[in-house]
Amino acid sequence: MSVTELAPGTVVGGRYTVASRIGRGGMSTTYRASNGDASEVALKVYDPSMPAGTLDSLRRAGEAAAAITSAALAPLDAGVDPASGAPFAVQELSARPSLAQLVELCPLAPADAVALARSLARALAPLHERGVAHGALAPGNVFVGPPPACEVRLSDFAAPRQEEEHDSSAAIAADVEGAARVVSFALTRRPFGSPGPEPDRAWSAIFRRAMHPRPGEAYVSLDELADSFERAARGEGPPALITPPPPPASALTRTAARPRSRTAAAWKIGLAVVACLVIVVGGAVTMKLLKRAPPASVAPPASVVTQEPPPAASSAAPETAPSDSALASAVPSASAAPSASASASAVADNPPPPDEPTIPAHDHHHGMLVVDCTPSCDSVFLDGHPIAHADKGTLTDPGVHTFAANLVNHPSKVQAVRVHQGQVKRLHVAF
Repeated sequence: MSVTELAPGTVVGGRYTVASRIGRGGMSTTYRASNGDASEVALKVYDPSMPAGTLDSLRRAGEAAAAITSAALAPLDAGVDPASGAPFAVQELSARPSLAQLVELCPLAPADAVALARSLARALAPLHERGVAHGALAPGNVFVGPPPACEVRLSDFAAPRQEEEHDSSAAIAADVEGAARVVSFALTRRPFGSPGPEPDRAWSAIFRRAMHPRPGEAYVSLDELADSFERAARGEGPPALITPPPPPASALTRTAARPRSRTAAAWKIGLAVVACLVIVVGGAVTMKLLKRAPPASVAPPASVVTQEPPPAASSAAPETAPSDSALASAVPSASAAPSASASASAVADNPPPPDEPTIPAHDHHHGMLVVDCTPSCDSVFLDGHPIAHADKGTLTDPGVHTFAANLVNHPSKVQAVRVHQGQVKRLHVAF
């Protein structure tokens, strides 16, 4: 029996029945499992070569962290499986996806990355105040709630230290660096420094400072790190870094500086001309498209589409009417949510089929999520909360939500879902 690929139905430790794999690390694999009373848990099975005593140390670390901060996923059990000789640990199962699962779908927006950093600071502050650190922050052990808060739960704590002052300071500094690496991964979908385009200059400067080898040059707290991320998201430029040595005197008198200035000015003028041309041409195209389309046939922008796919009635529009995609690209974007009257009108003009779930006529502020599972799901979660009868439709606030569907003996389906005001959003999940 391989400890990295346990088959569904395998019993570990005499009482934990494996359902599906939900994550993998260098020395362990994590499974969704059920225990003797049929409740679900997270079962982490380690490589048998793990040194003796490490499991007990990790268990104590988790218990100590859970006693200090509610953000820690509580450890429930630990032992060695008699059949395979593999150590295992059991902890509370998080209904939220890990950052690794979430970023696999799409990277986080800068505003959500700032919220993630703030949430990490809140979660670890009670530990850091007592000189205790997580010690092993990584995308696989940070479980993220829905934006805009992006509240986190944490697992896999390393052995905490509350010894001498310099030891705790070093451990907290390691958490600050770990948080920076987690945020970098959230933005780029890869570890910081790996091949590929970097984030913009302000964000990259923050990451480099957080990972500086000299403690005096790095950030001293997660709050300070989050403050810098917030400034970068506002476009305020990079934080103060190490002051570089002054250039040689000869470099200050080079005559090449003047031509470079003229070149930069020429680029700016050229970009301004291009921008003007784009505005003029785009405006002409917009007016032409709007003149060609009879007023009654113009479809609403994508933000107020109430049914997916659009109802068949829309096919009756004249051939000269532009498509929704043409309007979306030609008409200036309206990112604001539609008004209550606009949503009500859109619902009335595009009635769904008789069997389709509908938003109540008096409710102009929500969207609806409808989930079809093939075969039927065992459970469905929206933003970490279980929802019953998801196929009948679930009202939800407009915005981006985290959706998860579970089916025994299959990997969980986790994805980010955007629901607009007045929209009936249908998801088809195939296991």
